[in-house]
Amino acid sequence: KTEMLPQSIDDVYQRITTWLNCSLRRYLAQWLTLHFEKTCRNDYWNKKVKPALLPPELKKFDSYKELTDFAFDAVLNIYYNNLNDFHPYNSLAKTNDRERIEEMHQVRNRWVGHFEENSWTKEKILFDLDTIIEFTHQIEMPSDRQREYIEFRAAVVKMS
Repeated sequence: KTEMLPQSIDDVYQRITTWLNCSLRRYLAQWLTLHFEKTCRNDYWNKKVKPALLPPELKKFDSYKELTDFAFDAVLNIYYNNLNDFHPYNSLAKTNDRERIEEMHQVRNRWVGHFEENSWTKEKILFDLDTIIEFTHQIEMPSDRQREYIEFRAAVVKMS
């Protein structure tokens, strides 16, 4: 597929916010659902999802039917609060994953919540793209999907 190369910070902003709000959010929600269904069967919704939600998401809990209904930050919280399921005996892996999830919260907040065009440098953008790429590895996103993120980062490097 041919994608337009980013020409401006607006192009970068559009792509990153689309990833965070759509493709990364959806993939993480589906990945978590598969894991929870394997480990908890049908009761993961009350055992794993509900206890991980903050008050604003709890208000929406009864109206949602699947993890893809939640915003990206809520899905990150669900993942963060259930890391023991993924690394019951490996505290180093759990610590690394926890730190990456915290970094993804920061990336999400910078791009989705508080984006200010004049405050961005290429170094900051590349740092956030690196965090996103590392996160795609963490959640075992298929390599063809990861390649899109890696190629976009290479295009940003070439931006003037």
